[in-house]
Amino acid sequence: MNILKLLDVIEWSIEDAKQYDDGLPAVRGFTIYRDVILYLVSEGKIELTDDQSKFDEYTKTFTISALYKVAEHYRKTNNLPRLLYTQPIYYMKEQKHADYY
Repeated sequence: MNILKLLDVIEWSIEDAKQYDDGLPAVRGFTIYRDVILYLVSEGKIELTDDQSKFDEYTKTFTISALYKVAEHYRKTNNLPRLLYTQPIYYMKEQKHADYY
């Protein structure tokens, strides 16, 4: 699957998860992934036509707290509302999975 199709699936997943009482964690996770993809595309680090595996490398390398910081940076620089997630997982000091394990 290419990045453009992945973005489509993520958007659909966000909207679907919003329908469920316990869907908020999925909404948060998919929103972070979407914003990170948009950041990477805007910075020229990935292309919309690239294979999903190129994005998967980021999710395998960086912790969710690092991805959250990238998403917040993307939103701030594009004048979008901040995410302001309060869960401790988004504020871990470890930035790479290798630092965590």
